[in-house]
Amino acid sequence: MRKLLSTIIIFIIAFVCANSGFADEIQFRGIPWLSSLSEVQASFGGEVPIDAVEEFQMLLVNDLNGDYSNINEVSHVEYPSGWIGICPASFYDVSVAGYPLDEIDIYCSYDVEDGIILKNIGSSKFYLAAYRFNVSNVEEAYSDLQQKMSSLYGEGEIANNDYEYFTGDVTIDRTTTWNGDSNTKAVLAYRGFDDASGSFSYAHLWLTYSTSDADDLIKTICQIQSGDELNRIDQNRSNTDGL
Repeated sequence: MRKLLSTIIIFIIAFVCANSGFADEIQFRGIPWLSSLSEVQASFGGEVPIDAVEEFQMLLVNDLNGDYSNINEVSHVEYPSGWIGICPASFYDVSVAGYPLDEIDIYCSYDVEDGIILKNIGSSKFYLAAYRFNVSNVEEAYSDLQQKMSSLYGEGEIANNDYEYFTGDVTIDRTTTWNGDSNTKAVLAYRGFDDASGSFSYAHLWLTYSTSDADDLIKTICQIQSGDELNRIDQNRSNTDGL
């Protein structure tokens, strides 16, 4: 009886784990999260150049909700807080899962040590990457990539928030999210707009990979920079140079 009970308990635990909705840790091209941008660049082997620029809009993953098609509408910090690696993939015939890309974006925050912000690329922390696809039939590509990702990470969480206005205009807002261990996830996002008159329309297809482990680091960087700015204001209250 005791052996049977143990077998049942093991079966229940295995069933719960298998249906928890979480895959193993999800990575971008097998690159460990929180690697430096230099390491990410090196992982591409030089065949696909990743240009590095300092970035003002470090995205907070927990606030992002897959909405990468318009980063100006999601939460971001107010000061330069990291690096973004940009690859104009269309110039290098880069494809993913058989689909050509427009762009690859790599987000890496600065690091902090003993309250000091380290701004060199070698100390940066990789936490988000995105593919922007270059496809005409976005709906079919979205469905195909959804199936391919599910074959790798299990069934994702599907959200469909398409909306039709009384004018006949339609906004397209569809995402599928795969959650992984260690605060990781991948989000496939299809967003667009169809004008009822047919005079204007657009569609974007993104696939993002991320870990929220850098969110607290980004917030800390923002707090340090905000404090530094307040200190500069206090130190220059009597300064009227150039006025």
